[in-house]
Amino acid sequence: MKYRETRHYTEEEILLHVFAEEDPSAGKEVSAHLEKCAQCSAVWLEFRSLRERVSAWTVPEVPESVRKAREAELIDQFRRDQLGMPKEGLVVALVRSLQTVWNYAVDNPLPAMGYVAVGIAFASERTITMFHLDRILPATDQVLEILRRIF
Repeated sequence: MKYRETRHYTEEEILLHVFAEEDPSAGKEVSAHLEKCAQCSAVWLEFRSLRERVSAWTVPEVPESVRKAREAELIDQFRRDQLGMPKEGLVVALVRSLQTVWNYAVDNPLPAMGYVAVGIAFASERTITMFHLDRILPATDQVLEILRRIF
């Protein structure tokens, strides 16, 4: 009798199973495999636990007075920083900042790749909606309003 090797599922396939986003027939196969395979089952449990923990995140409400005070402090700090900088404009300041980031990425490619991967994951619409990150991330219109007030 021939020994049949067990096909282990990839992390991506297991993650799809955690979110029940795979084809129903594939879901049944993965479920059956998880009952027999401790290795894949451990990955599934880890992903499920992570999903539950992230879903349980809460962000405390910040009183409007505190938010406005922090906003004013940020704007004042930015204006003070601008006084010390040569009057080269926002574009030059952004280019300098991006050059620093680029230099770091060239010198440290592995951590930089990790940051890029995290950024891509959190930029994904599915990730934002699935983990309800839209409740955690600041509203874009508030950020734009702060920038309008600065300039």
